[in-house]
Amino acid sequence: MVLERLSPVERVIFVLRTAFDFNFAEIGKIVGRDSAACRKAFSRARLRVLAERPRFSIDRERHRALVRGFMEATRGQDLERLVSLLDEKVELHGDGGGKALTAKKPVRGGRAVAQFVLAATRARPPGTFVTEIDLNGAPALVLRGREPGNVAAAFLFETDGKRICSIFSVANPDKLAALSRALRGSGEDSVTTTDKGAEL
Repeated sequence: MVLERLSPVERVIFVLRTAFDFNFAEIGKIVGRDSAACRKAFSRARLRVLAERPRFSIDRERHRALVRGFMEATRGQDLERLVSLLDEKVELHGDGGGKALTAKKPVRGGRAVAQFVLAATRARPPGTFVTEIDLNGAPALVLRGREPGNVAAAFLFETDGKRICSIFSVANPDKLAALSRALRGSGEDSVTTTDKGAEL
């Protein structure tokens, strides 16, 4: 999510430098800029990434309680309860990969996000259901189909311990494939996707 907030050039420079250890002269040839410009763009990108890191160490059970409250409020179509669980500046980001319906642009604000979530819940396909799992080491929710292991969407949450600050909805089937296989193979509702080869 943080990388997607960088400009395309900053993102390329940041990834080539941090993930592949390219030097700035090599990066400059790829992006068509001199090494000094690449160094400056990398510095800006690095500061942005560091600034966007979670600022709080959240109690796991408090995080889980907020996620469960979110699930219960959506099941009950309880708008006011859902709004009370969301930070007033909450953002919902969707990733459909062009292959699944999701929010095309970020939805911002507690009431706007709550209304969007409840409308999406009412429109979900018959026979699907939401369950809680551990995903990437934190409590999350998945929308599942009738067939074992079939995952239609995954929802990850960031909180400050008091309210939900951001929601990341992944409906891209390419990203969900590994999670579906992991759930199908384990027969459990507790999966750490990094241990199973899935990256959301």
